[in-house]
Amino acid sequence: MELIEIYVLCKERTKKLVLRFLDELLPSREEVAEDYPYPEYSDEPECVYDTSDELLQVLEKDESASYSVYWDGTGNSVVKSAMSFFTEDGCMIAGITVPADGSESWLNKLSELVGGEYGYVGFDSPPPDTREEFIQMCKGSDQIRLVAGEKLRD
Repeated sequence: MELIEIYVLCKERTKKLVLRFLDELLPSREEVAEDYPYPEYSDEPECVYDTSDELLQVLEKDESASYSVYWDGTGNSVVKSAMSFFTEDGCMIAGITVPADGSESWLNKLSELVGGEYGYVGFDSPPPDTREEFIQMCKGSDQIRLVAGEKLRD
């Protein structure tokens, strides 16, 4: 079974939105990381959080912080993993890993859930670090994608 990743630019950067999308699409899950050094990839982090819940509170407030948070499914869910990417320009991108055969319906579902108007199907590659780069990626993709709320496919 081929897996794909679907990414959608969220309407807001909030812990509440992350938890809503996780509870809806991956209710049975586990955190991938053991802990969360902050800032991400820092040799000398200001703080190390024990859970993603603690980290999400900080990332909602610090809009210049860039961070990638991952969860794996633990049950028989069709969604295999979920991701939240906090961009350096104050935005957030939601992502899911799902079987390739339902890409259009998953793109629709995720975009409705997070209020997104831009999204695309990816293959084992994280999304760009800024809103503008993400929008350009959507516009330039040759896969099914969402651009300004309109579904496109080449």
